[in-house]
Amino acid sequence: MQKKSTSMVAAFCCLPSFACSITLHKKGKPGSIHPPLLTVRYAEASWDAYEQDATLPISFSITYSSDYSQAAQDMPIALGVLSALAVLWACIQTWSWTRRSGRVSINVVTLVKLITYTCSSLSSVFLIVVLSTCLNWLLMFKFQDVVHMLLPSPHQERDIKLYIIFAFVMKTFYLLHVVFLQSSADIFFLDWERPHAMARIPRPGRKDTSRLSVAGDASQATGSSDAGSSISVAADLKGGGESGTAVSIWRSYFVANEWCELQCHRRVSLSLQLLALLLLLKGLGLEYVALASPESYYARSLKNANIPFSAACRFALAASLYLLIALLQVVLQKFIYERFYEDKLQHFVDLCSVSNISVVIFVQPKFGYYIHGRSAQGHADVSMKEMHELLRREEDDLCGHRGLLPDTEQQTFQMTLPSHIYEQYCRMRRPLYTYTQAPDRIQTADGHLSRVNIDTVVNIYNVVTKFLSAFLDHSLKDIDYTVKDRTVFEKLLDIEFNDAVDRGFFYNDNGHSFDAVIYHGHEFTLVLWDLLMFCVADFASSDFVLAAAITYVVDKMLEGLRRYLSRRNLVKKALVDERFLW
Repeated sequence: MQKKSTSMVAAFCCLPSFACSITLHKKGKPGSIHPPLLTVRYAEASWDAYEQDATLPISFSITYSSDYSQAAQDMPIALGVLSALAVLWACIQTWSWTRRSGRVSINVVTLVKLITYTCSSLSSVFLIVVLSTCLNWLLMFKFQDVVHMLLPSPHQERDIKLYIIFAFVMKTFYLLHVVFLQSSADIFFLDWERPHAMARIPRPGRKDTSRLSVAGDASQATGSSDAGSSISVAADLKGGGESGTAVSIWRSYFVANEWCELQCHRRVSLSLQLLALLLLLKGLGLEYVALASPESYYARSLKNANIPFSAACRFALAASLYLLIALLQVVLQKFIYERFYEDKLQHFVDLCSVSNISVVIFVQPKFGYYIHGRSAQGHADVSMKEMHELLRREEDDLCGHRGLLPDTEQQTFQMTLPSHIYEQYCRMRRPLYTYTQAPDRIQTADGHLSRVNIDTVVNIYNVVTKFLSAFLDHSLKDIDYTVKDRTVFEKLLDIEFNDAVDRGFFYNDNGHSFDAVIYHGHEFTLVLWDLLMFCVADFASSDFVLAAAITYVVDKMLEGLRRYLSRRNLVKKALVDERFLW
């Protein structure tokens, strides 16, 4: 101490900072530590401050640390190994796409597809590895009796955030790719109904069916009937289609609207998902379990007021609860709701059968999906009483079955077709896009079918209907198809090994393989994307409520875009008047 004089104290020493650093012993027993390191900082305080009873800042801290080298190596090793497998799976997906699209050489589009599939696989790998690591940190840190591990350092938490952000960006890129593919698929509603004055259409498989040619241009695809008279599959655009005026179009419009409603159908309800998550995190106070403390708290109090949140624990807690709620929703939907109450996909297939309308979907030039909706009664444009009688006959097994093959019930298929089937289909539709008068082209009509020449639309609709009907009835002499089952290897890799050169293949599926062109078939991707967006928003705001609001708004914006694009695509490809889509 220093003195102004022999009787007056001018200043005295104080202890403003005391820090104790404890390092866990790497090779010792659990809980053993190295000798603690004490860091003490001294300062001088004036006697006047003491007399005025001034408050002096004093800090006391104990810092625990450990050798993070092993933990820092485990995550990159796991990411490296699984990322290699993810790239391999992306190569298999790209190979499958090249076979389905009919491409024989590697070009820019092929490389873009490879990058897209790689982004999807890598984003899932990043999420799985980081979530597993953080969940291990959370559980071990909270339930350990003796110190085995500590929470990650700020540097490691920064790496965790970067991994999740990269995963979100890659998953967003892939999801936009999926939305584009779903919104650009070629779809056509094939109406099997014929005017009642005409003879009923025979069931498929008749050996005396006339064989029509698909070679050459659409206007030259002709065949001969049993009486020897020549008929044209692609009728002249100026005079064809009058024979179908007696058939109502309302069934096609109704099926088209039901298809529009299915576009964003999911098993996981996002609103219910976020509400349940917020109830657990905010309502029950589970978010405070993520505090950087060995004890588990369920509310803020004076005891934990100064304890910060751990980003790793916060991510592990929110992500694990999110996935558990999503899994619960999927299980309840699949095994209870859809089985005992309503299966919307199966109801759509049943609606197609009752409406006597099949759905043909071309996802790639050589690959697509087929929903066989040909009525077992042969017609569906009937009165209420007749419809009731027809359904009763079907219940009593007094008519044929709904399946594509005789005496079968299989109605949904994946189809691999020769490329000239799709080329012929495109040639028949070409007048919609190359008509000499600009106002009649569907591009200049901005996707509004009501602005296109209706005679052109009707004739092309009838031409495509005749062509697809002839193909499905085995009436084309140049091309046919075979119905078969996929091998186990083909199911695992999602690829077809049969080359469709002069014969197509219809593969029996699980009853709803066509959900690949709607949200329902990409439920896993959507759940992970919503989860990643929720976590990224929470990283930025540290607020679960705000993160949930951002996730909901962005998801609904994407859903609105998806519905708009699918509606526009339905008008262009299925030739459905947009004024009858609600």
